[in-house]
Amino acid sequence: MVAVFAFGAIGNGLDRISVRSANPENSVPGLFADASLGSAAIRHIANENFVMAEEVATKALVRSPLEPGRSGALGTARLALGKYGPADQAFRVSGQLGWRDPLTQLYWQRSALARGEYDVAAERLDALLRDNPAQARSPELFMGLTDTAEGQRALARRLALSPGWAGAYFLPSPEASVGELRARAAVLEQLDDQPVLGCKGGAPLADRMVRSGEPALGARIWREQCPEADDGLLFDPGLSRKGARRLSPFAWETYAEIASGGDQGVVLNIPVSFTRRFARQLVVLEPDSYVLAWDAVDENGEPSDRIAVSFGCTPDTPVQLSSARRRGATFQAAMKVTSACDSQYLALSLKPGNGAVRLTGLSLEPAL
Repeated sequence: MVAVFAFGAIGNGLDRISVRSANPENSVPGLFADASLGSAAIRHIANENFVMAEEVATKALVRSPLEPGRSGALGTARLALGKYGPADQAFRVSGQLGWRDPLTQLYWQRSALARGEYDVAAERLDALLRDNPAQARSPELFMGLTDTAEGQRALARRLALSPGWAGAYFLPSPEASVGELRARAAVLEQLDDQPVLGCKGGAPLADRMVRSGEPALGARIWREQCPEADDGLLFDPGLSRKGARRLSPFAWETYAEIASGGDQGVVLNIPVSFTRRFARQLVVLEPDSYVLAWDAVDENGEPSDRIAVSFGCTPDTPVQLSSARRRGATFQAAMKVTSACDSQYLALSLKPGNGAVRLTGLSLEPAL
């Protein structure tokens, strides 16, 4: 427990969060700023001078015995010096003076974790974050809690109460590891009232998953959190949800002006002298055979074979698929997905020709 609690002292300027400074109070994270202001003991802790920190905190405590921050600083200094019994005594004193001192809260939160009391640990962390909701983005505060299924369930129970830090928790900091991202996704999936985040809130976490090499998990989050995403294997087959394009990694990326016709599909009136891509989407498909189908007509309502489909593991190396007219104005292309990649890119292009083309009925289904 002591090794993990070192993060608490870290938060006041040690080890992984802060750097040594002539004015370390300027580099103390916001979570501990109030406890650090005017505290010489905290300044010594920030410079890792724990002997002096203990001495100064002891004197400060004599002058103001009812100030929990000074007991917390004394406990932190003693803990860093390996004086575990006296450190615990100091934190017991500060713990009786309220729940507002962050060092004290973190000590008892880590103590609860060491005893396997995950609900208590989650409650302590909740109290810590309610005054500092933005700090929920930081992975360090959740060390030891979300590493286990029990801890994830305990944290989910606190999040079910809709604390003010919930949004920040599901918008993790850039430093969060892939393991931490997976843990936060696991916590999210345990919340009963889905969707929790909605399209706008779920898209950033889904995007982080994709960028971290977890596209399948990102796709699952996006579909579970965004009601509009429940279109089947292909998101927004009508290419009509322009707002979603700014949010989700699974929305269409368009390369040309597309006129939406609502239920009448989209109209492509793009002068082209060569096959030109107009839309691309990231998809996550299990290894299997699939069929992409669509309807395309020209300005006279006649079937148009000017839609070309490309498919591949990376956005820059799609392979154009062979397509055939099935009936009327309906065309289709067969797709084979292997285990070579865990996500794929589907691109739509317009072949050279005259006049506009109306695209409707786009669908992606497993082959029968």
